[in-house]
Amino acid sequence: MRSIIFLFICSFFTISGQSVSQLYQQAVNSRESGNYDEYLGFMKEANALRANNQRIMYSLAEAYAYTGKADSAFYFLKEVLKIDAENYSLENDAFNTLKSGGFLQRLKFYKNLMQTQIISSDTMLVIEDPDFHIEDIQNYPSINKILVSSVNHRMIYEVDDEGKIKPVLPGKLKLSPLGIDLDNNGSLWVASVGISQGKPNKDFIDRSIIYKIDLQKGVIVKEIEISGESFAGDLFISRDQNVYVTDSKNNSLLKLEGDVFVPVLSDDRFVSLQGITELNGKIYLSDYVKGIFRWDPVSSELIKIRSSKEITLKGIDGLYSYKNKLIGIQNGVRPFRILELELDDGGEFTVNHNYLEKAHPAMDEPTLGFIEGDKFYYLANSFWQLNQDGVINNPENKLPVILTTELNDSKYNLVVEEQVEILNNRAEEAHYFYLNNWAEFRKAARFRGLVSDYSISTTNDSLKKILLRTVYPDSSSYFMIEEFFKSWSGTQDGPQFLNEVPPSEFRKVLQSIIAVEKVSQKFSEEKLSPLCRTEDHRAFDFWLGKWSVYNKNGKFLGYNNVELIQNGCVIKENWFSGNAILTGTSMNFYNKSINRWQQSWVDNTGGVLQLTGGIDDDQMILRSDTTQENQHRITWRPSQDGTVEQIWESTEDGGSTWKQLFYGIYKNSESESYERNKTQLIQEESN
Repeated sequence: MRSIIFLFICSFFTISGQSVSQLYQQAVNSRESGNYDEYLGFMKEANALRANNQRIMYSLAEAYAYTGKADSAFYFLKEVLKIDAENYSLENDAFNTLKSGGFLQRLKFYKNLMQTQIISSDTMLVIEDPDFHIEDIQNYPSINKILVSSVNHRMIYEVDDEGKIKPVLPGKLKLSPLGIDLDNNGSLWVASVGISQGKPNKDFIDRSIIYKIDLQKGVIVKEIEISGESFAGDLFISRDQNVYVTDSKNNSLLKLEGDVFVPVLSDDRFVSLQGITELNGKIYLSDYVKGIFRWDPVSSELIKIRSSKEITLKGIDGLYSYKNKLIGIQNGVRPFRILELELDDGGEFTVNHNYLEKAHPAMDEPTLGFIEGDKFYYLANSFWQLNQDGVINNPENKLPVILTTELNDSKYNLVVEEQVEILNNRAEEAHYFYLNNWAEFRKAARFRGLVSDYSISTTNDSLKKILLRTVYPDSSSYFMIEEFFKSWSGTQDGPQFLNEVPPSEFRKVLQSIIAVEKVSQKFSEEKLSPLCRTEDHRAFDFWLGKWSVYNKNGKFLGYNNVELIQNGCVIKENWFSGNAILTGTSMNFYNKSINRWQQSWVDNTGGVLQLTGGIDDDQMILRSDTTQENQHRITWRPSQDGTVEQIWESTEDGGSTWKQLFYGIYKNSESESYERNKTQLIQEESN
């Protein structure tokens, strides 16, 4: 639906910001006359009026480059590549000024990174009809078939597992069906729009009708026309069975009240409303230009979701929820992507992101899909670009493809840690109390499933302190524990004390911390690619894990998340420093063609390292180009206690002498402080 969306966006800016096109033309005239300062001034004004537009930002970067402001040019070019890494060239004479300082090299690396394919899906279905323009798909579990909405045929079809289609209704709909969803009674709701791609009656152009269809009988139960001109692009049925529709033409959220769809939300920040989903009782909406918004149906609060500056939330068409995550189909960016966003507990900002798919060969404007169980299904190639006023111009006989990918559930535990000081040298009384009361209660709570684990230990810095740790499987268990304590304590004879010494004389609670602990999900053996199971491919697995990193003196340096991707063929590193806001990512893999390990590293300052090497005496050693005088060498050394040492060295004399740049000791870190500090760093970078 990107083509239709583009027209709406253009018309919006023509109406609300006519001066943008005027400024742009004035800027072009200034550039052609060689007045680059004036060119920069006009583009700054245009960017202020239409922020986050890749075409304007590209020209703004060009103006900055012409005026010698390389750092600003670099910033806006990276913003452009985030949105479109395919259609904006870095081979521009203006950008020659970016060669000094390595700006251009870093941008080219980033562009290649954004163009890199990420493929995690399998082909679920190929529909054997090259004249079939589909917008949405929906699972029909009662008959084990897929339902699809056909734009050009103006019909709803069943598709069997061989890709054969069968119409649900005896005749065509008045308008082209787009978004579809099933209610709890098995009825199908359809949002349809009058557009040229469906050849409707001229009186129905720019009109919308919502249908309710009885699938078993194959009849329309309800036909509700939305008042006035509208574009009902997506439809969603909430858990409490409210029917919502996004109207992209008027940028409103509509809700079914009786037999009428009424606007329940509109906002000046909206430019082109698209996808809609629900998570924890809140409605999430994707705006094709502005990103994702969260709306509370009870309080009517509307907030814009904040995210890392390393991603764009622009261009999301379909939007879906899975546990604590949002899944977005980005067909307004290049290359096309399926974006997974993990949200904080409040659902206000992203704490992590992941591309489930990027630049998949089957993708040709993916649109909408559905989630069933732990799998996400989506239409990989709609035919909007092939549909010319209802006629499909498909000389290559492309077929519609539905892809499916696994969704990984992020599991969290709630952790309560208490640090207790032992008073009056009463260590024996304190330990007796916690072993015979605190631990006994948690043993009973674990039997009831309210507690996952617990421990009593002394802290490293003093034997006069006790660390109490309780792990709850979820927040609801934590809130239930007090009620359970009341019932449990009623079955006991009262607290047990050694020497009849009361707690006030042997302990003092210094601090209590409640944190969230992400449960580590080990990479399952069956998911390993058969081609990546050799001893050489698995030689660097000792580096896998979530790590807290310290120097020799125990000073905290940062966090490093090292995980397997691409079915175990690649080790991905994500580094977050603990003091300076420095982040970096590396891809590590065994290259069978040269029988060597390779690492490609890039950080948020533009630093790049390309290393090659392998295992030497049970340690991984990777080096830069050994033919150069200036070289880098990084060594990873595993220890029997589960820690890993990393030593980074450099030489300027071809290896005669080496200087240590970094020394780190990796210790396992699965606590919430990892996610909290990582999120803090991301948010600080975004500001």
